[in-house]
Amino acid sequence: MKIKTLEKLQDTIDAEMGWRKRELTAIKYNIQEARKFAKDTALRAGVAMLYAHWEGAIKNIAYYYLSYVSGLKLPYSKLKPNFYAIWNILVLSGIRMLNFRPIVPVRCALP
Repeated sequence: MKIKTLEKLQDTIDAEMGWRKRELTAIKYNIQEARKFAKDTALRAGVAMLYAHWEGAIKNIAYYYLSYVSGLKLPYSKLKPNFYAIWNILVLSGIRMLNFRPIVPVRCALP
């Protein structure tokens, strides 16, 4: 996914959060309407779903943000050291994000 503008980034994040909020609202309603045993079960399932949505949202939003920053094509000197750390983790672990432009060249020495 290419995110070129700040508005596109915001729209993408809003869409990501929107469907998650709708689903969690439906789960909350189901918990409120359930009877005793079903309520306990629904509550435990709701906690698991809440955590899954939190984890998924953080992962996806971080990816969107990194895609946006990558698309800006900023010179390396304009980026914060956090991006050096991210790139080094990706290089050392052998992981490459889909269509993710390297923030720091592989042979670049850290300051």
